Amino acid sequence: MKKYSVKLYQHNDFENWNSFIGKAKNATFLFHRDFMDYHSDRFQDYSLIVLDKEKWVAVLPANVVGNEVFSHQGLTYGGLVYNESLKLASVIEVFCLFWMKIELKNCN
Repeated sequence: MKKYSVKLYQHNDFENWNSFIGKAKNATFLFHRDFMDYHSDRFQDYSLIVLDKEKWVAVLPANVVGNEVFSHQGLTYGGLVYNESLKLASVIEVFCLFWMKIELKNCN
């Protein structure tokens, strides 16, 4: 089991986010910040990034309404986006990390 960390997207992550999306296994243009930020006046961003030390391994485009976190409501579809080398066991681990972070948000 790897030691991943989860962080909230910040505007200074813009270029790294788009670079990651450009190489991700299951991403489309919908997940580029250029597209997502178009909705920034209507949705409070709560996108998450999973890191293995400094390396980006997954992102979750998301927004928050009150204490509820949603796969980004400004997009046609969403969900976990991960890098080209992530295997199933790691995808499950990453998903669980996102779930824990979201559950903590929903409890506050």
